[in-house]
Order: sequence, then C-alpha cells, then structure tokens
Amino acid sequence: MRPLKHCTILAAPIFLLAGQTLAETPLDGIQDLSFGGNGLASISFNLAAGHTDDAQDVVVSPSGSIYMAATVGISVQVRRGGGSAWPGLLADGRLDNTFSSDGLSSPSPAALNEFHAEARGLAVRADGKPIVAGFRYSTNLEGKILVCRFNVAGNLDSTFDSDGCAEPTLALIDNGGEFAKAVVAMPQDRILVAGHVAVNPLNTNHSDGLLLMLNSDGSIANGFGTQGHVLVRPPVATMTFVQDVEVLPDGRLLAFGRSDVSSFVARFDANGLIDTSYGVDGYALFDFGDLHMLSNPEELLADGAVDAEGRAYWCGNVRSDFNIALSVLALARLTPAGMLDPAYSGDGRFLAPFIDVLQNSNVAACKIDTQGRLVVAANPGTDAPLNGDFGALRLGTDGLPDLSFNSIGQTRVSIDLGGNGVGHDEISGMALMGDSVFLAGTSHPVNGFSQNEKLIMVRLATDRTFADGFGLIRWAHETQESFRVRRACCSIGRASGK
Repeated sequence: MRPLKHCTILAAPIFLLAGQTLAETPLDGIQDLSFGGNGLASISFNLAAGHTDDAQDVVVSPSGSIYMAATVGISVQVRRGGGSAWPGLLADGRLDNTFSSDGLSSPSPAALNEFHAEARGLAVRADGKPIVAGFRYSTNLEGKILVCRFNVAGNLDSTFDSDGCAEPTLALIDNGGEFAKAVVAMPQDRILVAGHVAVNPLNTNHSDGLLLMLNSDGSIANGFGTQGHVLVRPPVATMTFVQDVEVLPDGRLLAFGRSDVSSFVARFDANGLIDTSYGVDGYALFDFGDLHMLSNPEELLADGAVDAEGRAYWCGNVRSDFNIALSVLALARLTPAGMLDPAYSGDGRFLAPFIDVLQNSNVAACKIDTQGRLVVAANPGTDAPLNGDFGALRLGTDGLPDLSFNSIGQTRVSIDLGGNGVGHDEISGMALMGDSVFLAGTSHPVNGFSQNEKLIMVRLATDRTFADGFGLIRWAHETQESFRVRRACCSIGRASGK
C-alpha cells in the first residue's frame, strides 16, 4: 500500500541544551491540571430529557468576547463567553449576569416556530453584534436559509428584518432546499452567506453551491451576482457544496467547496462575478486520489482559510467506505493564481492521519495565526468503539508539522465525560486570539452519541497548555423551541499561579 504523506508520530523525545531547564523551555500542549477539575471547567444546568446539544461554531469579537453557536434540541442557540479585560479569577465559566440580567436571553422569532432549525455559521460585526446563519425545515421538509442578528445586550436586533431574523427566499427550485453553512460580516454591514441549494432537501445528488448577499436590514442585496446570489458549480459537476467563504483585502471572494468531480476553490469579484484569471476559468480544481489507496474514498471539506499573501487553504479529510469515523486529514494550499503550491508540503497537498494507529482524523476547522502558520482543529479517535478526542495540529509555512507545537506538531486532549477513557468528544469550531487557541465542541459521556452530552469550550494558552477554559452545556425548552443566548465570563489571561 502506498504510504500517506507526512504520517505523524506518537511521541518524540525532549532535548534540552546545556544550562537550560524545563521552566526555561516550556512544552507546548501540556494540560494544566491546576485549572478547574483536572484541567477542564464544565457547567451543567437545566437538563431536559430527550434533548441533544451540538456545538457548531465559535468566533472572537473585536472586543475580545467569545461567541459560540450551537443547536440544542431543535432550536438554534448562541452562547457568549467573557472578555479579555477580566483576570483569571473569572476563568471558571460562570454566567455573566450583566448579559440580559441573568446571562440568558430567550427570544422566539416566528421563523423558529416551525419544524426544525439548526445553526451552522457564526460571525461578529465590528460593533460586536453576533450574526448566526443556518437553516430550518418547514413541516413539508422544505429547507430554508435563516439568518439572525443579535444586539450586544443579547436580544434580537429588531432593525434586522423587523424581528431580528431574516428568511431570504430565493425559490430557485420548487420544493427544494436552501442551506447556509458559513457567514461573513461584510463592509457596510452587509452579510455574506455561503451554502448550497438542492433539488430535494433530503437528497443532495443534484445540488449547486451558493453565495448570497444580504443588506444591513436583512433584505437581499440585488446588486450582487444575479438578484443577490451566485450559484457555484465547477465544470461538468452535478453535485456541488460550498462550505466556507473568505474575503480578500481587495474585496474579492474565495469560495471553498467540493463536488462529485473534485475538491475546489473558486474566486469571484466583489460583485459576485467569476474571476476567470484564477485557476482554470475561475476554479482551482484538485484532489488527493494519488496520495492514498483508501476504498470508496470521498473528499469532505470542513473549512477554508486565506493568509496575508492571498494563498488559499482547503481543510478537510478523505473518508473511506462512507464511514465518517474512517478518515485522514486532507489539506491543500493554493497560490494566489489558484494553482497547487509546490512550496507547501512538497506539492501543495498534505494527507495524513492525526495519529497513525487511530482510524479517525476528521478536520473541523482551520485558521491562519499571526505568524502565518496553519492551525487545524481535528477529531482523532477510533471507529469501534466511536471514541474521539479534541485535537489541534499546527503546520509551518512550509506545510510541515511545527515541532514547536507540543514537540510533535499536535496536541490531543480527551475530555472523557464517562470517566476511565469513556466518552466521545467532537470539535466543531475553533477561534484564534493572538497566541491563544479556542476549541469548541460537544462531549458525550459514552462511546458514541447520547442525549446527555455537554457543549465544551477549552483554551490552549500562549504555550499551548490548557491554562484556562470554560464549559458550556445544554439548555433546552420542555415545549416551545426558540433562539436562546447565554454569556459566560472567562479569563483571557493565564490561570492563577502561572
């Protein structure tokens, strides 16, 4: 069998120069057991039988507040964590009562009163207002895009589509589905949404990627693309999904996606017109097929990123035999012209398991840090039983593992809510603030999935140790499902004694 590129290692020796001590050369990725209970803070309250929690995304606002979006039960929820001005004394994750008087706001816009709604993307405007994009199913299972904007105080912003939630109706396909997966706060307070449209919301064999622009009041920006939207489809593809969109400094847009033909990145100008100077006729097409011999492979995109030089990073995994728990990391970097970058990992592609002996290496998110390095959030774990952990990987600008990150380029932490190695943990989002890495996800107390999971957020501090963090867990209505917003305080500084 052909070996995978850049296979990782399980451990590495630690070398100290003469005269150095461990205190002078701190190790990255070492869990700080002095924080909370065994290095992790977690909060539980208002549990309701039969409800489930799923974390989706996390962002850091310009003011340093941390927002987390999650779907709880059949509702969409946003949770907000504390700011950078607070010392480590508030790093225990308790609710901030200055936010909506008790840390919790539960508005119920009419758009959420139907069948099922899910959060997917999260963004924050320069003024601190969070924006959540997702979709809902009506009772006839028709999928509709849903975008909601909150005030900093935690209530829905009534200047946005009158009740705080916009439901832009494109009606591109009768009885079809329109789904949002990512959202970006744009200049002039416009909102850019990325996702896809499908002929049948329950069968995506015929789908197109989608970019949609909204005005600051929630109406469709008709000057963008064709009546406010752009359909994204590489040549000869019949099934296309756009998972993320990034904005370049000059206003051009990079759409990251996958299709039944190949993985891709497409570039558009600020008005939604395809930029034919990028890749081939606007599309950079590539795949990982020659780097592995996996059976029934499928390339899945999780996230995209762009660095200061305009290079695009496609971050996902290659799944085997249609089993999401049998997968390897798949990363690619493209030049500003839309070609695989040979200066990155040999030929522009990186394919490897997070840890050699584990079958599962799902990528959840990726970001570029202040030094131009790619930071990847992933789920290393096993398939039988299904037991994943929180993981983070950092690659240098050459595409090789950054050995200054936990000495082997990666960090793996088990939440294990069930104790004694039992518990399935899933990362769903990541945010960077300076040298800090915030990982958000869902933890189950069993190997596999359960209805007693918790929403968890942890922080890798300056030296990548778990210096502080906070856990955010489920809250749900016994009856009517609705948007709810919660804020918790946490320290952005190091924990006491560090």
